[in-house]
Amino acid sequence: MKKSKKRDSAYYLKRLRHEHPAIHAKVASGEITSVRAGRIEAGLIHLPTRLDALKREWKRASPKERRDFLDLVTGKTPLGAAPVDLTDKDGFLTVNVIKQIDETMNTGRKWKGDLSEKLGYKRVDPRLGWAMARRSKPKAEFLKRLGRLLRSRS
Repeated sequence: MKKSKKRDSAYYLKRLRHEHPAIHAKVASGEITSVRAGRIEAGLIHLPTRLDALKREWKRASPKERRDFLDLVTGKTPLGAAPVDLTDKDGFLTVNVIKQIDETMNTGRKWKGDLSEKLGYKRVDPRLGWAMARRSKPKAEFLKRLGRLLRSRS
């Protein structure tokens, strides 16, 4: 059985001393605070770029998420528009949608009754409050109206 080599700070410090003496001197003097930071400066560690992260996430994304992303970057869906999915897997409003509704109310100093009227319901209609409190699952017509309202806001 082959014994694996130990790749700890001491190993990389020796490697820096032999391959990158200037960086080793900075690590030894404390100018560079850690061996890892010295390895990064020497190019011995490859840190992922944002592009690397985007590629990785693209591979993991579902076809629907990919379509939504493409709509966003091509301008079909404006940045900050209402989310495509207003409800979670259980049928309740998502936390992000509830936050958007709260922002809409706070921005215009509106009450739930005002928004209920904008949705086409009576001021005293409880649907919006129940949906926001996650006490009831909103119906399709309500979600359609809410989606239009949130999109028009952005």
